[in-house]
Amino acid sequence: MNRLLTIAAALVLMATSASATTFNFSGGADLATTAWQQTNSFSKDGISGTVAAYAEASGAVVSVPLNGGMGVFTGRPDNNRVDGRNGDEWLTFTFSSAVRLVDVWFRSIGSPSDSWDVYVDGTLIAVNSTQARFDFGNVTAHAFTIRANDPTDSFYINRMRVSPVPLPASGLLLVGGLAGLGLFRRKAKTS
Repeated sequence: MNRLLTIAAALVLMATSASATTFNFSGGADLATTAWQQTNSFSKDGISGTVAAYAEASGAVVSVPLNGGMGVFTGRPDNNRVDGRNGDEWLTFTFSSAVRLVDVWFRSIGSPSDSWDVYVDGTLIAVNSTQARFDFGNVTAHAFTIRANDPTDSFYINRMRVSPVPLPASGLLLVGGLAGLGLFRRKAKTS
């Protein structure tokens, strides 16, 4: 009986203790490569995915400058930030499985009037946000996009925090029930 309680307690702790993982993009720290390419990948603490650069202009690549966060580069006279200089630019983060989005941090914001739109799984959730730390409110999603939509917008994405989606309560009940049946069967065999 003690073993069953121990297993149940461990399952509950595993489901509720999912802590946030921080991905640092400054200088490409948590990216697979610092090469400037259209799509890059990231993986840490069992959470993995890709980030892709898009722009109204052609040839968008994920920029990873040594002293900034992550941006979009489309060629001259574009800078390497997410900006709206030659048309809108945006970065889309896609995860290999659903995650809880905690927040995303911006760096080197060009002016107080810089802003961005935020999409979660393709749905616009914030228009012209100016929060240097955008809080998602722990929403569960497979992807999010940060988009510059004004010619004066200019910023880097410095880091993000996400956490794994915990095992649902029904999953805990199933696993606990199976463990209980296994222990009951084992006890019946020894009697």
